[in-house]
Amino acid sequence: MNQPEFENLLQTLHTRDLTDAELAKLEHWLAANPDEQDAWAALDHLLVALPDAPVATNFTAGVLDKVMMKIAEFIKHDLEMRDGIKSALRYPAIVMTITIAVAVLAVVYLLPRFTSLFTETRIELPAMTRFYLGIDHIIQNYYLFILSGIK
Repeated sequence: MNQPEFENLLQTLHTRDLTDAELAKLEHWLAANPDEQDAWAALDHLLVALPDAPVATNFTAGVLDKVMMKIAEFIKHDLEMRDGIKSALRYPAIVMTITIAVAVLAVVYLLPRFTSLFTETRIELPAMTRFYLGIDHIIQNYYLFILSGIK
């Protein structure tokens, strides 16, 4: 058997199982070509490790390297996409953290300073101001319960 017949047998493997005569020819050719025999032994170990019909089919069709390159490109694109999403979400997360910190500071520190002023003037406060004063009262008096509920 020569190289073209060998490649023809490989193409035949793609479409159907080899007959006993074809298998005997293949074994004889591999025995006569030790370099190819080593390659087939390495392939046998690969196929045992990856007993997946598409891998074997792509190998026998001669496109396994192309398929693996496509998979590598897909994985690379997926990782780049994940990194892009993470970096895109980083800025809004920082802005939200700063906004919440400023709101907590205003409710916990600034509002109590004005509470005495509001009570001394005895004027009717708007609903939102009373709401924020109520939140301030809850946070100042029940912060331990709030923090224990978060954990």
